[in-house]
Amino acid sequence: MLRGLFKFLNVFALLVLLASCMATYIEPTKYWQLTFIGFAFPVVLIVNFIFLLIWIYKRDKFGLISLVAIVLTWKFIHATFAINFNEANKEAGIKVMSWNVKNFDLYNWTKNAETRGQMMELIKKENADVLCLQEFYTNNQLFPNLEYLRDSLHYPYVYFFPSVDLKKFPKGKLQRALWKKGELHQIWGVATFSKFPIVDTGKIDFKNSLANDCIYTDIDFKGKKARVYNVHFQSIHLDYEDYATIDSLEENQTTHWSPVKNIIRKMKRAYTKRSIQTNAVAE
Repeated sequence: MLRGLFKFLNVFALLVLLASCMATYIEPTKYWQLTFIGFAFPVVLIVNFIFLLIWIYKRDKFGLISLVAIVLTWKFIHATFAINFNEANKEAGIKVMSWNVKNFDLYNWTKNAETRGQMMELIKKENADVLCLQEFYTNNQLFPNLEYLRDSLHYPYVYFFPSVDLKKFPKGKLQRALWKKGELHQIWGVATFSKFPIVDTGKIDFKNSLANDCIYTDIDFKGKKARVYNVHFQSIHLDYEDYATIDSLEENQTTHWSPVKNIIRKMKRAYTKRSIQTNAVAE
């Protein structure tokens, strides 16, 4: 009886494992539910590994099914857990750092300077050859982030494509005073900084979004050309209430269905758009 229950649960776990792998190949525009099952891959993999250990302990041949399934998903295991056996050539290539900097905490004005300073220190510490920043923000008065990265952190080559370039009415007395004088120029977008010469640049238009972009730069790395894609896919746009709902799920394991449904709706919309954007980049 117990053995039969274990077999049923094991088969169910195997089916979920296969479905989570299929999420890689099936676009959210067709079956968006698979996207959420794909998130469960690490957990379902561990569950199947536990079943395998149980069958080995019981010396039951049924464990071969779990073993075969885990072996077949090696490609996804390698992609998820970033297993690297080749350490010899670790220093031979280009070090790339990609970071969604969220406007350097622009809208939390009371802590903006402090947060920005900490972020710049981390960029300096990492000392990457190529720096890809999404939701990048700079202005010509209070936070000249582009000039600081270029001149102070020594990234002389820059390709910055503004997705928003306007003199937006800002918050704060000092910001408003500068804006009224016509002296505050603010720009948002995607930026790629490089310590090696940028020889060519380009942009891929996302037809389904105005604020999301993909840019690419051809970098001359010691006589060899390397193309770097810097992509800001569709944002999910979770707000403070959504994060509070997630926190309540983690802490109390209970919450109302309505806010959870709202998060799922936002994720569905975002991943459907991202699917179209991903195809544009792949082409």
